[in-house]
Amino acid sequence: MNLPEIYHGFPENVPGDHFGAARRTTMADRLDFREIASIFRRRIKLFAIVTFVIFELALFITFITPNSYTAMSEIALSRTGDQVAPKGSGVVDDEVNSGDVDTEVQVLTSRELASKVVDKLKLVNDPTFVGMLPTSSFSERLKRRFGMLPPRPLASLSPEERARLRILIIDRLTKNIDVERVKTAFAMTITFTDTDPVRTAAIANAYAQIYAQEQVDAKRKANERAAAFLHDKIERLRLQAQRDMRAVQDYRVGNNLLSTTGASLTEQEISSYNQQVAAARAQAVEDAARLDTARQQLKSGSMGDDVGAALSSDVIHSLRTQRATISARVADLATRYGDKYPELADARNQLRDIDLQIQTEIFRVISNLDAQARVSQQRLDSLQASLGGAKSTLAQNNQAMVSLDDLTRRASTSQALYESYLDRYKTVLAQTGTESADSRILSEARIPGRPSSPIVMLNLILGLLIGAGVGAAAAIAAELFFTGFTTGDEVEHRLGLRYLGGVPALDTVEPREATPIATVEQFPRSGFAESFRSILGAVRHARDSRHDVIAISSALPGEGKSTLSLCLAAANAIGSSDRVIAIDCDITRHRLSDQFVTDPNRPGLREVLRDGVAIEDALIQVKDSNLFVLPITTPFDAQEQITRGGLVHALVARLREFFPLIILDCPPLLPVAEARDLAAIADDVILVAAWRKTKESALRSAIRLLPPAAAANAGVVLTRIDMKKQARFGAGDASSFYHQYKEYYSA
Repeated sequence: MNLPEIYHGFPENVPGDHFGAARRTTMADRLDFREIASIFRRRIKLFAIVTFVIFELALFITFITPNSYTAMSEIALSRTGDQVAPKGSGVVDDEVNSGDVDTEVQVLTSRELASKVVDKLKLVNDPTFVGMLPTSSFSERLKRRFGMLPPRPLASLSPEERARLRILIIDRLTKNIDVERVKTAFAMTITFTDTDPVRTAAIANAYAQIYAQEQVDAKRKANERAAAFLHDKIERLRLQAQRDMRAVQDYRVGNNLLSTTGASLTEQEISSYNQQVAAARAQAVEDAARLDTARQQLKSGSMGDDVGAALSSDVIHSLRTQRATISARVADLATRYGDKYPELADARNQLRDIDLQIQTEIFRVISNLDAQARVSQQRLDSLQASLGGAKSTLAQNNQAMVSLDDLTRRASTSQALYESYLDRYKTVLAQTGTESADSRILSEARIPGRPSSPIVMLNLILGLLIGAGVGAAAAIAAELFFTGFTTGDEVEHRLGLRYLGGVPALDTVEPREATPIATVEQFPRSGFAESFRSILGAVRHARDSRHDVIAISSALPGEGKSTLSLCLAAANAIGSSDRVIAIDCDITRHRLSDQFVTDPNRPGLREVLRDGVAIEDALIQVKDSNLFVLPITTPFDAQEQITRGGLVHALVARLREFFPLIILDCPPLLPVAEARDLAAIADDVILVAAWRKTKESALRSAIRLLPPAAAANAGVVLTRIDMKKQARFGAGDASSFYHQYKEYYSA
């Protein structure tokens, strides 16, 4: 749809607003707090109602919410754990670390631990929990919670209800329990919230106690399992160690690797042979040397007296002693007697016998040396042969030692593992019955003296703040969705048309009469009458030079256009020398005519246009003033139009010669198409909109229907303005200052 140029943006210069463009630019660049305040003034009731409702809702929720009490116990975790199997064995190696604390938090908040708390405290038998049964209605549970109904007898609960009640209690415990780690310490806080302070503390303490006892029970069971496991394991390891040791011994015996001091028998034998061979070799060398020396002495002419063995012989020594004695006797006898002396001959014979015996003994000693040398050499040869055999056996033993070492290591490993498990088994047996928890209770929960929730003052403050926030949001939302007009700035900014002024609601101004026209007639200097003169002044201050004919219309019926038409004419005719005529062009309702026509038979607009009646015969002069009204006295037919055939155009042209101001009270633009033709006749068009009632969309649709020339000279008037509210709503509109100058009219 092609719109007139005036609708494609806000006019650069609005009459009476020379700085409008600059003001609108400034308003677009910053928040207009006056406008925001104006929104709250306009929606103060909505804001107050929403705030009050939410505050009352917060108050109601606060007082119907049962008191909740919070109790807290603290536990600390031990950083060392039990070692079931030897370290490094890979069987069990348990030690608490930082990550385990988070796991313990999950254990404390588990349903399994909650079920044990329920069983320990027998919460299923607590009458206050009976109202939680799902078979009860919400109202019944609410009444039981506040003591308006007695608790249901526990005996009346069926097994199924007890089971469901137990599940609900467990759900309640897991929902109300809160376990947190104390920063980076190995400690946790157990916090529980419930409606009964005694039960709250009891449950918090029960969680800590059961958790610690569960650790003791878990250790006891772990020790029992460990003892059974270690007993079986030790028995298997003992048998294995025995088998491995027996295999070592059997291998030693089978491969002649026996020893008493840790070395093999062959090694000991070789060592002994080496010593004997060395001794035998030395003895053989010594004996051979003695024999060779004796033989060399004999070869050199010696009689054997100087042979070492002979020198050491007792027999030879004794014979030499006897020879010395006999030699002495022979010498003695030879000096005294002759050679033939018998005793001398006997002595010499004895000397020869002794020398023969000595020589024989020397030969026997040398023969003995020879035999001794041969025996030593044979013994040496025998020992060397035995040593060679032992070395051969040792080589075989060394090859067998490789497997022996493997068997020995295996036996040592089995023995060490067996002894390690045996020591651990003894330790586990010693620990059995003396288990302690890996945690300790640092502080038990105390019975809370006052409820932790609801916090009445906090709830009320939050309710008030939330209510104020929601109320403000509701006020802003209502204003955003509000499509009516309150001030002239809104009209000009949103429609792009001139704002000509506003007409107060009659019951909001002083002085006043019963009707608008009577008020204008009786109080021509009142604020009510001045509003109409201001509208005409705004029309005449436009850029065009001619403003004789003004068409007044509205988008929809009931906007106050007929009242504006009549009062605008009256305010500018009474007390003036210029004559003003108001023509009722609304052939459907003709509200303007109804105020003056008392004789339905007199001529009116229809007769002037269709029957050629003189204009002066159809005019009604209002109380001898310069105000004239051309009414509709005879209803038009359904197919008749006053603009058809150019009759009304000719009528207006004739009236221009006699009336400086002609006001056309036109029908609404949206339901009556003829209103647009009437607007084309006028010099100016006034569109009437009811203050804060006429929707922007309706007025925009009406503007689109205006001919381009009429739209270029159109302006908007707001009617039925509540001057009391406008002072709060106007935010700078001229009518918002009415209460500051209303006394001026009274003066």
